[in-house]
Amino acid sequence: MKKTNSFLIISTTVLLAAGVLSFKTVKFHTVKAAAEDFSITTDLETEKQIHTDRQAAYLAYDGDFETIPEDNYPDGQQHLSDPEPVNLAWNYNVPNGKTLSRYDVIIGKEADLSDGYTVKGTTAASLDVYNSYLGDNYFQVVANFSDGSKDSSAIKKYKVENVYPRNLKIDGMTNCRDMGGARELEDGGYIRQGLIYRTSGTNSWGNGRAVVTDTITTAGKEELLGHLGCKTEINVNNNGSNQVGVENFVDAYMYYDNGKHHMFRNTEPLKRVFHALADPNNYPVFYHCRIGTDRTGFVAIMLSALLGVSENDIYQDYLFSNFGNIQEKRYIGDKAGRDNILKYMDDLKTYPGEKLQNKTYNFLLSIGIPAEELDSIIDILTDGQKATGNKNHQEVILAKDFDADGTEMKEISATATGNASRAHPKQYYTLGAEQSIEAGFEPDYNGEAKLIAYLGSTDSSTSKFIADSIAVEFDSDELEIDEISFANAGFGQGEGRTYYAPVMLATVQVFEGYTPITITGLANNLNIGAVALIPTSVVGKIIEPVVPDTSEQPSGSEPSKEASKGCGGSIIAVSSLASMLAIGGLALISTKRRKED
Repeated sequence: MKKTNSFLIISTTVLLAAGVLSFKTVKFHTVKAAAEDFSITTDLETEKQIHTDRQAAYLAYDGDFETIPEDNYPDGQQHLSDPEPVNLAWNYNVPNGKTLSRYDVIIGKEADLSDGYTVKGTTAASLDVYNSYLGDNYFQVVANFSDGSKDSSAIKKYKVENVYPRNLKIDGMTNCRDMGGARELEDGGYIRQGLIYRTSGTNSWGNGRAVVTDTITTAGKEELLGHLGCKTEINVNNNGSNQVGVENFVDAYMYYDNGKHHMFRNTEPLKRVFHALADPNNYPVFYHCRIGTDRTGFVAIMLSALLGVSENDIYQDYLFSNFGNIQEKRYIGDKAGRDNILKYMDDLKTYPGEKLQNKTYNFLLSIGIPAEELDSIIDILTDGQKATGNKNHQEVILAKDFDADGTEMKEISATATGNASRAHPKQYYTLGAEQSIEAGFEPDYNGEAKLIAYLGSTDSSTSKFIADSIAVEFDSDELEIDEISFANAGFGQGEGRTYYAPVMLATVQVFEGYTPITITGLANNLNIGAVALIPTSVVGKIIEPVVPDTSEQPSGSEPSKEASKGCGGSIIAVSSLASMLAIGGLALISTKRRKED
């Protein structure tokens, strides 16, 4: 037997964001650069299939997944979401005087196996490997002997068909998959594999949720923590405890209200999810609710749309959950009931933006997620061309940036836990009669924009209207606010939390320079956490008036801001949320409040 050399293989998680490299577990292997005694018998030239026949048939559908026939996917009442394994086989001559204890296979995505993970086998000269990456995979066979010595093959490569999803086998869980790989994004990039996983929960309930029992097995935990290397668990279910043993546990419980969909009732928990995803040190991440479909699906839709996944691919991914044991079949359209994901998509499409990813970016900005966090998520998770068109002079004023008259800013305590920690934005105001807040935007353009307020109330009345509850003065002009009821805005309450939603108040004409805004309470109390100004069209530094009044203006002089406003550039009340104009990709400016001199 040839002499072997010992060296260290370091398993790494590489996050190509802001130049940050994060390293995780170290594993020691005694390996040899090459071994003539090994002969790999698996056909390494043929692409491997990890999807079952039924999964493959569903994924091969080339039509619109919004209207795919129901018999093309399962009923959600069986565990059919696991992938097929890749079988690796070899021949090996055990050296004289050696006793074979077992074979191991080191697998990874890097050609030098610097990210290698060891799958333990037996004395059989083959091993089924689960959870391979889409595309190229590398492996090395290691023979372990009873005297503690080892022998190893050369590193070889096999390829898995590049068809989304990379569905995962995690013992004791269902409906698990990597969000990365295969799907081309709107601007040509891809989501990186191995960083973000959507899964079911790790436990089950009994006795009316009074008893919580782990379903994930020891092998399942090893797969999550060891093979997949998960550092962070984001739990949007209401069993908020770290049952797997990750480094970082994020409790982002999303309330399940039968009367309203998740975009209305769970904006605050969604902000917590995206805050965690913006930190490159948290990856790899897995997130889940109970069965990984509705609340998990909501997060997946928001994240996928932000990153640039196409609408049809989002629908395909949502319906793939029916391969998991999710207790009942899920649909798209009217048959879906309260969790019809077309509602999410329809709401996103009302926001300014050229593409779905831009509209989603603006929606997330309008609920108070900082642009820096959204940009960080895009950078971390996108391989190749990043999303374009997101930066278009948007401005967001948070509650902390307002001055108040007759009211005081409220803050969620840093020590608050459970529902109390997510009942409201971190800072917000409650506006009652004759109470007001004021601040200022600083647009560096002329054009039109949507004025969007992040509002909340426990009152879901159909007879109370936002226009009767607040008055808004924008650039010294009083706005005419649409007749939007509290119910239609999405207000309400559940489990001690107030429902917040971004409400489009009006389309406004914008002129370069400091632009004050004052919001005053009227008859009904309303909470406010932020106000956003999101352009729908940017004309440039100078906008010509429609009918210039030159009677008191020297010939050839530039029209003043007030003159332009008086000549056809008045504020326009929004008449239809669907009548949005596209926005281009210009520079984002941060909001810094200042008073007029």
